[in-house]
Amino acid sequence: STLTPDTDLFVLAEIERLEEPDYTSRVGTLGFGFNHIVSEELTLEAGMAYRFSRVTDASGTTNYSMLTFPTGLTYDTREMPLDAKGGVFLDADLVPFLGINDTDSGARLTFDARSYVGFGEEDRFVVAGRVQGGSIIGASLTGVPNDYRFYSGGGVTVRGQDYQSLGVD
Repeated sequence: STLTPDTDLFVLAEIERLEEPDYTSRVGTLGFGFNHIVSEELTLEAGMAYRFSRVTDASGTTNYSMLTFPTGLTYDTREMPLDAKGGVFLDADLVPFLGINDTDSGARLTFDARSYVGFGEEDRFVVAGRVQGGSIIGASLTGVPNDYRFYSGGGVTVRGQDYQSLGVD
């Protein structure tokens, strides 16, 4: 049972292996959290997790361990998310983390904001805009696991650039 009918408890157990162009990592995460529906448009989330990763890159192999405290909000006024003709969508996440082993402490912030305006007969035409961003706060570049860092390139971020080709050298 959870605190209210609009609050869900979730449990997370995840293992993954990433083979990216610049690094290879093995990641394990165990955690839990709560997802609370405030209204039809607004959902809040908070949790706690332990995350371990072993990363091999040009500088060698590093083991990262951290406690994370993910929090987030989603605000969505679109009537049909897969065929939006109006409304806004905002997803923002703040993940403070406490470094345990070869990991700095800090926070990871990400956001995704979208807006849709339909016009013409039956909103046949739609003007859509999207802004995404993120930052690592309080930690050095090498003090966080590679998959926590931000990379760009490929069809979803910067067209005409190879997948994850834009990053820190």
